[in-house]
Amino acid sequence: MAAKNKSGGSKGHRSHGENEGPLGGMVSTVQGVASSMASTAEEAWDSTREGVRRAASAVADTAGGAWGEVTGLMRRHPFGTLCVGIGAGFLLARLLEDRGTREFRRLAYDLYDRVRDYQRFARVART
Repeated sequence: MAAKNKSGGSKGHRSHGENEGPLGGMVSTVQGVASSMASTAEEAWDSTREGVRRAASAVADTAGGAWGEVTGLMRRHPFGTLCVGIGAGFLLARLLEDRGTREFRRLAYDLYDRVRDYQRFARVART
C-alpha cells in the first residue's frame, strides 16, 4: 500500500474542480439554495411588475372613463355646472374667511415647531 501512495495513485490526489467531502456537499447545497432563491425572487419580481402594470392600466381606464362622463355631464347641463362652480367657490371663500390669517399663522408656527423638535430628536439619535 505504501508503494501505491508514493506512485501517485488516484486516491492520493484529487483534481481542483472536484468537491471535497462534507464541505463540498455543503457548498453545492448552498449554491442550489441560492439558485432556487434567485429564480423565486425573479418570478416574484416579474409577477409584481405585471400586477402593477395591470393596476395602473385599470386606474387609467377608470379615470379616463370618469373624466369623459363628467365632461359629458357638464356639456349637457352648462348652467347647472356654472351654479355648482359658483357655490363651491362661495363655500371655499367662507371657509377661508372663517379661519382667518391668524389661524393659518398658528398652524404654520405649529408645523415649524414640530419640524424643529424632530430635527433635535434626529440629532440626539445620531449621537
